[in-house]
Amino acid sequence: MVGRELPGTRIQTAIADREGALWIGTNGGLARWVNGKVELLPVTDPLATASVLTIMEDREGDLWVGTETGGLHILRDQRFNTLDTRDGFLRMTPQL
Repeated sequence: MVGRELPGTRIQTAIADREGALWIGTNGGLARWVNGKVELLPVTDPLATASVLTIMEDREGDLWVGTETGGLHILRDQRFNTLDTRDGFLRMTPQL
C-alpha cells in the first residue's frame, strides 16, 4: 500500500479516530482510510506532501497533526488550520 496508494514510502504514525477512520501519516503526506478506500488530501494542502510525525485526537474530536518542518495542524470543522509563531508557538531550530 505504501508507495502505491499512500503518499510517501514509510508509515510514521497512524490513529483511528472516533468515527472509525484510520489516519495515516507518512514521510510524504497524510491520508485517511475509510470504508475500505484511501482518501488523499488535495495537492494544494500542505499536509498532502508533509512528513507527518504524529497524529492525535482530542476530547472534542479535533485531529492534531505534527509535521517535521510544516508545524502543527488542527482539523476542526472539516478544515485544517496551521498553528505557528503567530499563534504563540516558538520556532525551534535543530541542535547539532
